[in-house]
Amino acid sequence: MTRPSPSSSPEPFSQFGLTLQYLGAAPMAAKARKDPEAYNHKPIGMGAYKLKDTEWKTGTDLVLTKSPTYKGPFAPEADEVTFRFIANGETAYNDFLAGNVDFVQVPSSKISSYEQDAPGQSIVSRNAGAIFYLSYPMWDKAFANADLRKAFSMAINRDTFAKLVGIADPATSFIQSGLDGARKDSCGAACTYDPAAAKAALQKAGGFDGPLKLYYSTDASTGQVYAEALGNMLRQNLGIKVSYIGKAGSEIGELADTKKLDGLRITGWGYDYPSIEDDLTPVLACQGDANFAGYCSEKLDKLIAEGNKESDPAAAVAKYQAAEDVAVADLPLVPLYMSKDVNLHSAKIKPQDSEYTGVSPLYSTFTS
Repeated sequence: MTRPSPSSSPEPFSQFGLTLQYLGAAPMAAKARKDPEAYNHKPIGMGAYKLKDTEWKTGTDLVLTKSPTYKGPFAPEADEVTFRFIANGETAYNDFLAGNVDFVQVPSSKISSYEQDAPGQSIVSRNAGAIFYLSYPMWDKAFANADLRKAFSMAINRDTFAKLVGIADPATSFIQSGLDGARKDSCGAACTYDPAAAKAALQKAGGFDGPLKLYYSTDASTGQVYAEALGNMLRQNLGIKVSYIGKAGSEIGELADTKKLDGLRITGWGYDYPSIEDDLTPVLACQGDANFAGYCSEKLDKLIAEGNKESDPAAAVAKYQAAEDVAVADLPLVPLYMSKDVNLHSAKIKPQDSEYTGVSPLYSTFTS
């Protein structure tokens, strides 16, 4: 597999094997490509289960049964599996408590109560499913000084913020936990809560002409809460004025895409395949499709390209780690927290503590 370079010419890609774990790389039958809509209702597969009926109808439960032709290594244990489509996460949660479903993801609104609601029936993913950042608009000269960006980062108490979020770990690196090459605290002092050092860095940067604008999405009930928590830390520890601007997520995205965003916002990323490279290229490479900060470093891009060409996995990881070190020095994003998934299971299901639970919960979390 190759990743396109900025010139669109093909280049070797050392992470090809890991990309095969990405659902987008799954093979599809020729008939599926000819008529995707029909395929949605009459899927053709080679897995452990098949449709119980000849066709699935929109709005109804999806019922699967054992496939008699399956020859793979993971023999299906349950005779049938029924997927219920429930639009609201809280409704699904209540259905679980009522005994109507056997497996459900805990919605954010129930993070503080799920242990009391369903004691002994939960499993928390061992590793992070996504990482969230405080994102600088790197096109804005007000944030051009690296010492300023570092000052803001050191003024944030990540332990406190992670507890506010719920099931999350403080983020002290740019790489999600559990990936080969992830280093704990690789962000070092820049991601360590130190109000005194933060004030010194801000003074070195020449201060900040505020107020600092913190944008938050009104699409989520927690948007303003998180923004105000961060703003209070920056205000108290750095003595700067902070203002909060709530807009629809799409509006904030449009401002960023057109480089008109003049403040900070929270952004996030979850890797598509379990490689350190996929936590770097999309978010930090000049042409990264999730590079929301507008950051561009030729040095970082060069190191990623060298890692992509390495035939030795360990050597590739070393190149990617060196690329992360460049990002730590520049700090175009402030790592905040790494979220974890929480799932509830009934007595009919045996949970598994898999390192990839956050990536593929249905596959790695339970057997019947």
